Amino acid sequence: MSIEKNKFAVDISRNVERMEGEPDDEAILKTLVSVVEHFKDERAEISLHVVDKREMQELNKKFRKKNVATNVLAFSSQIPLEEVPLLGDIVICNGVVEDEAKDYEMSYSDRYKQMLVHATLHLLGFDHQKEEDRIEMEKLEKKFASSLGIESPYD
Repeated sequence: MSIEKNKFAVDISRNVERMEGEPDDEAILKTLVSVVEHFKDERAEISLHVVDKREMQELNKKFRKKNVATNVLAFSSQIPLEEVPLLGDIVICNGVVEDEAKDYEMSYSDRYKQMLVHATLHLLGFDHQKEEDRIEMEKLEKKFASSLGIESPYD
């Protein structure tokens, strides 16, 4: 399913049923738009795929050499936005995100949206490999979380 707002589109697909408390498509779009429009003025698209723990583990093993399911993976497009508006692909595992929400004692919906913010920042070129980059990325995550009314696990 593809949904759009302003100059932004998201294509959502899933191999797993929507979980209780999972953000609806409009909330997903609002979350992604809040991040992308802060950095980009041109047309942009993101592909979002919601997967189960088994598929996420396979993807994490294939692309990151880690044989464990993770919360979210982000795959940046290597094509300049002027040529194709695709920022990249986000793969999110709703089961892992739900488990983490319990661990962080935050709502499942908030953790899910926080992971969307996190992944979108990766698509925009941010990372957290170095300490100063981690601090900057967490600062941005907090900023967007606050603007969306999302609890932050970093507080």
